[in-house]
Amino acid sequence: MKTNQIYYNNFRPVDHSKCFEYAAIPFLYVIDKNIYYKVNKSGKEVLIRLKSKSIRESIGEIEKRKLHKSDSTRAPRQKIEKMKLWHSAVVKLKDCVELFSWPPYKNLKYINSSSAVSLEFSFNNKNSVQNNLSFNSTWVLQSEDEEIISKLREFVLHYSRS
Repeated sequence: MKTNQIYYNNFRPVDHSKCFEYAAIPFLYVIDKNIYYKVNKSGKEVLIRLKSKSIRESIGEIEKRKLHKSDSTRAPRQKIEKMKLWHSAVVKLKDCVELFSWPPYKNLKYINSSSAVSLEFSFNNKNSVQNNLSFNSTWVLQSEDEEIISKLREFVLHYSRS
């Protein structure tokens, strides 16, 4: 399967082996510990380097520098609003996960998924290198902390018995 080519702001191609998209917050990429914002310019996907070192600061920088205006996709302002919601959902979810001392929750990869009804946990039993927690950001934001914690407890009970 051929991947879409992504370019830097000066239209130099990006090396895909060094480029990682945040699974929890699409449109943000990491290359060599730097955060980039993906926009569509002239029909090409382009990465714009951000000066921020955290996700929250990056979203604020995108708004402050008005980088969404250089995006030729439909409703670029809505992308920023969605990114804020996704970030809020990840923060709320991480706060709930931190209450558990279960080892598989220590090295979690958070994946934003609209196909997930609520939360879905995939356990990597081989090396326990990285386990995935897929979440529906709308469900996380609308749910009380107790409901999220009970769902996380179900995963602990289910996988502890297996």
